[in-house]
Amino acid sequence: MFALNDPAPVVSWSVLDHERVPKLGWQALKRACAPVIVVADRPPEIVAPGESLSLDVHVVNDLRHTIGGAVVDVTASWSGGSRRWRFGGEVGADECVRVGSVSMDVPDTLGALSFDVILTAGELIQTNRYSTAITHVPD
Repeated sequence: MFALNDPAPVVSWSVLDHERVPKLGWQALKRACAPVIVVADRPPEIVAPGESLSLDVHVVNDLRHTIGGAVVDVTASWSGGSRRWRFGGEVGADECVRVGSVSMDVPDTLGALSFDVILTAGELIQTNRYSTAITHVPD
């Protein structure tokens, strides 16, 4: 038995447990509240081989200062192949900037197609990942 003011384990929506140890949702919350993020358009759930795919890539900077020398690398990966894009520049204070667009024809390989987006600017590193499935779309 425990006293009313003793911490006790409970099922809840909290991101820290009764001993203030981070739960699995802690990292997701930290990432969602980060002052700088890199994002891309979400690809469709499924794509067909040969289909043209274009995703805009943005950096959101909620800091009160400019981020100089920012580099965004995007890698598309699928079974048996990959393709890379690189964008760079400056992101102003309190700005959302479209840094580029990723365009490609969907490869003929069926299976997963993922897009890894990585922002680096000095010690700052932010990542994001998007996935879709390459499949034959029925007529």
